Amino acid sequence: MSKHQDFDINYLSNKVAAEQVDHTSRRDWLEARRLGIGSSDIARLCRVAPASWGGPRAVWNEKMGLVHEREDSPWLEAGRRLEPVILAWAADRLGCVLEPVGYGIEQLDEPGFVMATLDAVERPSDPDTPAWDHVVAELKNVSAFNAQAYGVDLEPDAVPEHVRVQANWQWLVRRGRYWVAALIGGNDLRLYPITPDPALIGHMVDVAWRFWRDHILTPDNPPPPDRREDVMASEMHPGTTIVVDDVLAVEVATHHDLRATAAEMKATQKAIDARVVDAMSANSAETLIDRQGRTVCTYKRERNRDYPTLRWKAVER
Repeated sequence: MSKHQDFDINYLSNKVAAEQVDHTSRRDWLEARRLGIGSSDIARLCRVAPASWGGPRAVWNEKMGLVHEREDSPWLEAGRRLEPVILAWAADRLGCVLEPVGYGIEQLDEPGFVMATLDAVERPSDPDTPAWDHVVAELKNVSAFNAQAYGVDLEPDAVPEHVRVQANWQWLVRRGRYWVAALIGGNDLRLYPITPDPALIGHMVDVAWRFWRDHILTPDNPPPPDRREDVMASEMHPGTTIVVDDVLAVEVATHHDLRATAAEMKATQKAIDARVVDAMSANSAETLIDRQGRTVCTYKRERNRDYPTLRWKAVER
C-alpha cells in the first residue's frame, strides 16, 4: 500500500481551512500554481478531464515551466466574464453572500502538494458560523451542447466526473458545504450539492503523491505523453501539403458520406420532433406512449425552464 491510499479525510478535523495566500497578479498566481497540484491538475492526473485539457504530461510541462500562458479562447474569456453573473445568481438562489476568491491559493502543510484556488466562498451574516458550515461554490459556464453532462433533476453529485473530482479536491483545502453552480446555455442556472467522497479523495491523493514523487521531485523523469499531447507537442510546418494515399482516400470518402448521411438524418429527426410536438400540443398531452403502453417521449415544462421540452425515452424495439 502506498503512502496515501488509506488517507483519512478527517485527519484535518482541527484545521478546516488551509492558509490562503493572495496574489496581486495573474502572473504571480500562475507561478505559485507550479508549487503544487490544483483541482484542474488532479482532474488531468486522474484522466477524467476533457481531452482539450491534456493529461499528466501537460501537468508536468506546466510545473516545469515549459509552457507559456496562452491567450484565452473566446469560450474561456466568456466564462471569465460571466463568473460575476453566475456568482450573484447562485448567491441569490442559495440565500447567502458569496465573495470571489480571485487569485488566492490555499495549500496544505501536509500533504504539501495539495493546493486549490476556490471560485467563491460565503461571507456569513453570523460571524460565529463555523467555517465548515460556509457555502463554497464552484462556478461553471457550460455550453448548451454539453448540457446533457449535467443532471436535469439537480441530484447531489450529478455533474461530470472531472467537476466532481475538482470539488472533492477543493474540499481538502477548505471544508464547507460545496455547490457547483453551472450556467447552462447562458440562461439555465443549475445548482448541485457535492458530497465529499472519502474513497475518491484517498485515490486522488495517492495519484497526486505518485506523480509528485516520480515526476516533480525527479524532474528529469517526465510522464509519457498520451497521443493527443504527443501530437500537440510535435513540430508543425506551416504551409506543408500532402496528397492522400489510397488508404486515406477511402477514409476521406467515407467521412464525406457519413457527414451527408448525418445531416440528412438530423433534418428528418427535426421534422419528426415537430410533428410529435404538434400532435401533443393539440391534445394538451405531456406523455406519448406506444401500443404496448411504454412511454415514448414527454413534452412538459422542467424545473428552471419557462417552456416545455421534448424528451425521448429509450425504448427497445
